Amino acid sequence: MKKWPMFLAGAITVLMCSTAFAAVVEDTDKAEVTVTGYSAYADHLKQNADATKATNAVNQYIGTNISRDEAMQDAYKQLETYIRAIQVTPDKTVADCMAEDAVVNKEVMALIKDADIIKDKEGTDGYNFDLKVKIYGINNSLGRSVLPHIYNTSALPTPTQEVSVDEAYTGLIIDCTGLGLKRIMMPAIKDTTGRSIYFYKAMQWDKVVRYGMAAYTTKEVIPERVGEAPLMIKAIGLTDSNTTVVVSDADADLILTANMDAKFFLQCAVAFKY
Repeated sequence: MKKWPMFLAGAITVLMCSTAFAAVVEDTDKAEVTVTGYSAYADHLKQNADATKATNAVNQYIGTNISRDEAMQDAYKQLETYIRAIQVTPDKTVADCMAEDAVVNKEVMALIKDADIIKDKEGTDGYNFDLKVKIYGINNSLGRSVLPHIYNTSALPTPTQEVSVDEAYTGLIIDCTGLGLKRIMMPAIKDTTGRSIYFYKAMQWDKVVRYGMAAYTTKEVIPERVGEAPLMIKAIGLTDSNTTVVVSDADADLILTANMDAKFFLQCAVAFKY
């Protein structure tokens, strides 16, 4: 009976002395978010020469488990915070979608709860707890949870001017460097008249959920999704709070003509360099 108060006091001291934090990294190439949760062990958990071996073992057990709980709780908290803030449309975040639709809310919260645990391990100075969630993927992904089920409800426009395309392009890369492009889950491409030439309602839901509508890259390496011979276009501006890419009218007709032959839009073979 006398040991329980000491156990509780030790646990409270450990909780007060430990430090937890989490870091979030989004891998745009793999379309996944990883959260690294970490909680430092308290100083008094180190072996105490004046304590018994049993006391040291109990303190170590208590401290390790409290550090694990703190690292885990902070990782889940930071993962939820990050996911809620992801932009879906120019004026709507994941949090907005969750607030508007109880089903979406339930699915996103389940996705967070069931995040892949990729590290659950004692470290030298603290406990490490890492989580991972897929942004895109046909199963267990954020895209499947929040993107509305739309299948080609609107057709892509036809070119306004005839354009000669001699090459079989495998995809599209639009250079938006220096324009301040912001990443969203449902991006669009427009010309200077406001005509949408690439947009969510013209896509196939399963392809968008699996791949995302476009890759965002800061690298010189050509993203694999656009193939070996992508059409290269320079953006002339942005709209919709810097989320929609604007190209010239002539380039819009070139893109539409190239896509009529290669149909790379259906494969979401689009990348934005920013």
